[in-house]
Amino acid sequence: MANDVDAAEESGALNRRVTTGVAGLDTILGGGLLAEGFYLLQGDPGSGKTTVALQFARECVAKGEKTLYISLSKSREDLERTVRSHGWSLQGIHLLDLSKEEPFSRIV
Repeated sequence: MANDVDAAEESGALNRRVTTGVAGLDTILGGGLLAEGFYLLQGDPGSGKTTVALQFARECVAKGEKTLYISLSKSREDLERTVRSHGWSLQGIHLLDLSKEEPFSRIV
C-alpha cells in the first residue's frame, strides 16, 4: 500500500507542468512544460527562440523564482535590445553571457 502511495506521489510530481509564459504554447503543450524536463529550443535565425526563452525566464521571475539565463550566442547587449523591442527588461534575470568565450575554454 505504501508503495502505491509513493508511486502515485512520484507520478504526480513527474507530471507537474510549469507555464512557459506563452498562453498559446502552454495550451498546445497540455498545460506547459513538464517540470522535470530538459528542453532545447531549435529553429532558424529569427524564429523566436530567444523571445520564448526570455518569456519563460520572465514568468519564473514573476513567480518569485531565481532565474539564470545562460547565453551561448547572444551578448548582453543583444538580449537587452530584444527585451526592449518587446517593452520588457532583464530585471530579476541573472545573465551568464558566454557568447564571447572561446569554444571549450572553460573545459578543463
